[in-house]
Amino acid sequence: MFLPAAPVETQAPAILALAALLTATATKQYSSTTRFFVSTQGSAADATQQLQGSTFTQQRVKSYSQLLKTPKALEPAIDELDDDISARKLADRVAVKTVPDTVMLDVTVTDPSPERAQEIADAIGDTFPDVVDEIETPQGRTRSPVKVSV
Repeated sequence: MFLPAAPVETQAPAILALAALLTATATKQYSSTTRFFVSTQGSAADATQQLQGSTFTQQRVKSYSQLLKTPKALEPAIDELDDDISARKLADRVAVKTVPDTVMLDVTVTDPSPERAQEIADAIGDTFPDVVDEIETPQGRTRSPVKVSV
């Protein structure tokens, strides 16, 4: 037996009511963003060195966007928070965006608690520059060629 579909006009209030119900019962999510600036350390004596440094850091920013969702980058933040969340679960709350043609990196943390979102974003801001310094410092050297600033 074939039943004709209800006219759109009669479906709209039901769809609107369902959307309102889902919105009202959904867990609110808050986000906090930390922005990193990536640069090379040392003095660039000429324009060629400056261009090379800029290209180098833009390539690093792409790699760091991937690194920021790994345990290597997130576990120090978890330690600073003194939390028992796993790096994998934290990575699900972290979104990383590179700002095109810049050396800027935006890390946004989403959480049901606005305070918690900010605490996590701050912890990543505190610890990630040290992670980069550790990774980028060549063996036998005391300093990384890369500097990450919040």
